[in-house]
Amino acid sequence: MHIPEYLLKGAICPVSAAVGIAGVAIATYFVYKSQHKVDILKFGILTSLVFLLQMLNFPVSHGTSGHFLGTALLIFMLGIPDGILAMSIILTIQAFVFADGGITVLGANIFNMAIFGAIPAVIFYKHKKNKFTMFFASILSVIFAAFSCSTLLAISYPQNLTNIFFSMMSIHFLIAIFEGIITTIAFVFLNLIFENISFAPLKYLSIFGIIIAFILITPFASNLPDGLEWVVQKYNLLKESEPLFVALIPEYSFNNINNEILSTILAGISGIIITLFISMFMLIILNFKKSKKILLKNQKGA
Repeated sequence: MHIPEYLLKGAICPVSAAVGIAGVAIATYFVYKSQHKVDILKFGILTSLVFLLQMLNFPVSHGTSGHFLGTALLIFMLGIPDGILAMSIILTIQAFVFADGGITVLGANIFNMAIFGAIPAVIFYKHKKNKFTMFFASILSVIFAAFSCSTLLAISYPQNLTNIFFSMMSIHFLIAIFEGIITTIAFVFLNLIFENISFAPLKYLSIFGIIIAFILITPFASNLPDGLEWVVQKYNLLKESEPLFVALIPEYSFNNINNEILSTILAGISGIIITLFISMFMLIILNFKKSKKILLKNQKGA
């Protein structure tokens, strides 16, 4: 559901960028102020895992594919502000490093998938232990994100308003069912690891093992267009144009590596490393500033 460059028209890009930036800023503020600090390695690994899962497109119907969103899973596993921040980091890395989603529409993608798509998980966060509630909230997260994306497209292309809405919502309803299943299974499995393995190195090695297994199957993900790409192609919404900039690893592959399987695996590994480093660095900075402020306050009080 990553909106590509040049798809949105008029003032939608700057307005959505402002809203997206404001949403991320608010989430970052609450991460900074929160008394409950998420483990930095847990934050980095789960953010990297969701990044990887988004690479695994699966066929849906009508010659389309879908991919995992992960906003609800991140919120249920990390908490509300941390989950929103983690998804925003993923979307930013995807845009700048992999050209997955445009730079000028990054604000729109963050708003759709990290903020508006987070609303159901935020509403049902206190009931996350209930598997049916989690399943339902995860489904709604995709539907909310698709609704938001459809609205932006409809504003840009009012002549196709009805067709865009119907096509986007119908295909993403199917994708949402998969989202609910994947989120529920992943939450249960990850919780088993975090709650039942007390030895920290073994805990994180177990998750790294899962990540490695998923990396090895990334070359076999579906090549069919995802739901948004299918709608764009169906109604000829986007004309061919020069990219805004040349990404480091465009479309999750290295152009200078002829072996497609090896290229995709290396792209996945690169994405994991970049996401892990940036997400952990971000949380270290926020925690360090907070800890330093508390330390100075205590010293003055003494």
